[in-house]
Amino acid sequence: TQQLEMQKQMEDGRQEGQVILAQARDIAEKIKDEAVSKAKEEAEEVVAKARDLIKKESDEAINQVRLHFAELAILAAERVIDKSLDGKIHQDIIEKVLNESAELNRS
Repeated sequence: TQQLEMQKQMEDGRQEGQVILAQARDIAEKIKDEAVSKAKEEAEEVVAKARDLIKKESDEAINQVRLHFAELAILAAERVIDKSLDGKIHQDIIEKVLNESAELNRS
């Protein structure tokens, strides 16, 4: 009978151990799922921040290119005007503007 009692206790202990092991597996699975979910959220936040940063830097770069292009266009126009206008043409333009101004003032 003592042997039967020991076998029963061993069987009870085995069953209890299996229950504890199953609970431990469930807890480990939940912890793993939570960790994966949190890692995904953090990764999505990092990607969103990176996209925002890239967009800001891209917009800034585009604005810088536009500004620089406008400055170059103005500089080029100034150079073209300087080169193409000799003294006579320059004088003719001034006289034309003065004449048009005088005509507008008479109206």
